[in-house]
Amino acid sequence: MEPVGNLVSSALVFGFGIAMLLIAFGIVRETLERISLRLQGHRATGVVVSVAEEKDSDGHPEYRPTVDFVARTGERKVAPLAYPVRTRPRTGGRIAVLYRPGDLGHVVPTGIGRGILHMIFFPILVVSGLAAMGISVIMLLGLDNVPLWHGHVLHTGRTE
Repeated sequence: MEPVGNLVSSALVFGFGIAMLLIAFGIVRETLERISLRLQGHRATGVVVSVAEEKDSDGHPEYRPTVDFVARTGERKVAPLAYPVRTRPRTGGRIAVLYRPGDLGHVVPTGIGRGILHMIFFPILVVSGLAAMGISVIMLLGLDNVPLWHGHVLHTGRTE
């Protein structure tokens, strides 16, 4: 029964590591998209016409405003922000946005708060993901009781 439990627990820890890395690379994708919008996108000032309330994964409220703006081409567009914001904007208020020149429906706020959070959490997610995957591989290979200096690496307390 112990080998099956070891395999299952190692698989769960490895899966956790994979999930952390997938989240980290999702953050990279979103950050690169925001950088691209800052470099190649167009800026506009929009008016908030409505605000939809959503919940994040922890149940905290987030807000997705719909903005009315005029593109450089003179075309008027009403579109929701691609990403929710933490503070509730007031209806009728002005908000600076960036949009893709070829896709007026993809609108993001110009703030940098989300980018700062990404810079903080990306290395944490990568290190924890790689550590979890490494620990699960070490446990599967049975190297969790290898002597190192005065103790053991990953001593699990099991006796053989």
